[in-house]
Amino acid sequence: MNVTVGAVISIALLGAGVAVVGSAPWLSVILCGPSLLALAKVFVLHRSDPEDMKLLARASGSAGNAAAQASPPQQPPAP
Repeated sequence: MNVTVGAVISIALLGAGVAVVGSAPWLSVILCGPSLLALAKVFVLHRSDPEDMKLLARASGSAGNAAAQASPPQQPPAP
């Protein structure tokens, strides 16, 4: 049962990460990065280490910084 839940969550996160990669690459990094591994570890192994949370915080922070630095998409000129 736990392996099934872990697999479903992992596939959902991967699918969501691939779906948003074009419009929000920073969100894709969060969905497919360390958070995916940490959630799979919690559901499958029933274990969560403090290092996992530190890694998640670092990844979320760097993705947030990348999103803040990204320039907004330019509008095409009016005809």
